[in-house]
Parts: sequence; C-alpha cells; structure tokens
Amino acid sequence: MEPYYIPSTLDEPWRIGPFTLDEFIGGAACIAFGMVGQLTIGPIPFLAGLLCCAGWIIGLKMIKGRDGSFVFRNALYWHLPGLTKKRWFMPPSHIRNYWG
Repeated sequence: MEPYYIPSTLDEPWRIGPFTLDEFIGGAACIAFGMVGQLTIGPIPFLAGLLCCAGWIIGLKMIKGRDGSFVFRNALYWHLPGLTKKRWFMPPSHIRNYWG
C-alpha cells in the first residue's frame, strides 16, 4: 500500500469503507438507536434500525446520483447560511467600486 492517497477527482468526498461520511453517520445513528431499543424493548427495534439504515443509505445514494454528491452542503449554504462558515473576505454586495 502506498503511503499517500491521491483522489481520482478533486472533489471526491471522504469515505469510511464503501460509504461517504454522511451515509456512514446516518447509518450508524440508525443502528445505534436500534441497539439501544433492543436493550430496552427487544429484538424488533434492532431490526427496524437495520431497515432504517438500509433505507437511509439507498435513499442518499439515489439523491446523490441524481443531484450530485454535494447536494446537502449546497442546500445548507443557500437555505441556512448562519450554520455555514462566514466568509469575511467577501465584500458587501452593495459596494460597487473600491478606491485606494
């Protein structure tokens, strides 16, 4: 194995195994809730967590295949701008000319 990883494209997302980061986090959360439910109720919540995990991953892959891999990051940028990183180096839009 080589010591350096060179992505095939510049905007390739991070991966944990075969899953991208958002697929892995959502799937792990579904399985974790299923495990907690299994401890308190019985085996049915764990099976529901596995089905939820499969639905989450399949649904995300379908959305990303149709709209691109950064669809959720772009939605956060446009619809919830307070949660994304502020770019202080951008000038205000009402200033057209800078002098000096």
